[in-house]
Amino acid sequence: MFIKSCPKLITKKNIMTKLKFSFNHIRSFNLILFILMCSFIVSCVSVNKIMTGKNDYLSIDGYSGIDESNYMKAITKLSKIIKRDSLNADALNARGFCYLRLNSFSEALVDYNNSIQISPSVNKFINRSKTNMKLGNYQAAFNDLRNATELDSTNIYLDFNYGIFYLDVKNYEKAIQHFLKSIQKDETTRFIAYYNIGKCYRYLNNFEKAIENYNAARMINPNIAPLYDNIGTANMLLGNNEEGIKNYTKAIELDSNFYSPYYNRGNAYFNSGNFNNAISDYNKAITLTENPSKHIVINCNLSRLMFLTKNYGESINYGNKVLLYKDKVDLGIYYYIALYNMAISNLKLSKPDIAYEIYKDCFEDGTISKNPELVEETCSDLIEHYKTGSDQMLIKNILLNIIKISEDDFNNRLVNN
Repeated sequence: MFIKSCPKLITKKNIMTKLKFSFNHIRSFNLILFILMCSFIVSCVSVNKIMTGKNDYLSIDGYSGIDESNYMKAITKLSKIIKRDSLNADALNARGFCYLRLNSFSEALVDYNNSIQISPSVNKFINRSKTNMKLGNYQAAFNDLRNATELDSTNIYLDFNYGIFYLDVKNYEKAIQHFLKSIQKDETTRFIAYYNIGKCYRYLNNFEKAIENYNAARMINPNIAPLYDNIGTANMLLGNNEEGIKNYTKAIELDSNFYSPYYNRGNAYFNSGNFNNAISDYNKAITLTENPSKHIVINCNLSRLMFLTKNYGESINYGNKVLLYKDKVDLGIYYYIALYNMAISNLKLSKPDIAYEIYKDCFEDGTISKNPELVEETCSDLIEHYKTGSDQMLIKNILLNIIKISEDDFNNRLVNN
């Protein structure tokens, strides 16, 4: 997120002041040169409008309200200017900014490097720092901020961008310090600074302080969907699912195509035992993203929900959807979650042999055994099924010889589960 860190392009007013000649004088110039100069004016003015627009604060958490087509048009115009004048530092800087907003970080870095080499400035170093952070070049990013500080240590945008840097490297206490200084120095960064302080406190598990700062941001601009999404999550992590649902719903009202609040509201409904609404939100969320990791998590949750609502065949189907990604991405713990939901669902469908083999696959490498929460849920499912009187010998065998709980633990679970 770059606020007030874009270059000041030549304005239409300044250029036209320098070009105060009558139409009759045009004949004394080469007509092609005149057309090119007019094109340059239009390019500068249009790009300047894009770069100084009031939508910069929307670029938070992967959510953006920018019109990408405008940045592409700006890049096209700026490329023509750069082709005519490869040493035009302002045009290179402006094109780098546009590439950055379009997440074309390598292209942005090339343009910033060239622009800084021609004419270094605080804003250029700040923008290149942000680009280096996006590319994971944190030492280079920090060096850029230091260079910007050496050029002008009084620049009011430095603290904000130091805050961004420390947030990225997970030094949340330092990030908070710099964002607080930014709020005192610069009104234009107040919204995003409060928002980022809220994020820092959330990552520090101080959810009350997170909500406090999110609400401070909301007082400045109450119409930003990701803000309500984050307020909802902080409330949900405090165990206040009802307040979480209220804020997720507000985020959806502001942007009905935003993936995150549907997924998070699904979680809140799941936690509240409102399984039908959870299923509805998860199914909506999965249509709003192509990210495989998010599909995996949602399908795991849907597999569990289908088991809990006794739709055992569907639970197995959603588990299989997770396993389809096995050869494409590292499923991590979700591989085991999918397996144990499929295993218990097969037991419920009177397919004990299939269930037994799945439990063996699930526990054979020891990974799931390192996760007490998943082991507990698996054992609880099996004990509950044992108490129905079905597959008792098989279940005891799974618990004692595959999951490897003790005989005493087994007996205690029969009494206390």
